[in-house]
Amino acid sequence: MKNTDNKKQAELENLLDRGFRYGLALTHDDMQAEDLVQEACMRMVKKRMNWEPAYFFTIIRNRFIERYRHQMKFPSIPFDENSNKEIPDEKHLRNAEELVANTETLEKALANLTTDEREILFLFFVEGNTAEEISRLIDRPRNSILSIVHRARIKLRKMLEKEHKEVSP
Repeated sequence: MKNTDNKKQAELENLLDRGFRYGLALTHDDMQAEDLVQEACMRMVKKRMNWEPAYFFTIIRNRFIERYRHQMKFPSIPFDENSNKEIPDEKHLRNAEELVANTETLEKALANLTTDEREILFLFFVEGNTAEEISRLIDRPRNSILSIVHRARIKLRKMLEKEHKEVSP
């Protein structure tokens, strides 16, 4: 009995981690991704739904869309330009300058993709879903999914090559 409970807990933790990464792919913000996961959990518990990944990801996606629409309708402006910026630890900066530069380059390139492109790339490459599974999950034709993956990869490659040429002497 205890072994089964541990297994269920591990599966739930894995699902929550995957949901967080999915929310992060959509929002590019840790706090917003955490909020999306929390809201999805609350909705699943309230409606007594099975903890199926497809339901969970659909709720996260729908909440993201609802928030985006609300934000477009009622935009907010932060009080302070630097209010959301964290001060980096000097030790980490020294040890990981190259990693940070590469990560920033990749994040910039990903930020230039549309939300649909980021979402589909995440589901395809990070979550390992097939085009057919993504098609059912977000209710779009399979061939559209394949086209978006192809075009987004080309876009990313061009942006990263351009950035690399600008950095290299």
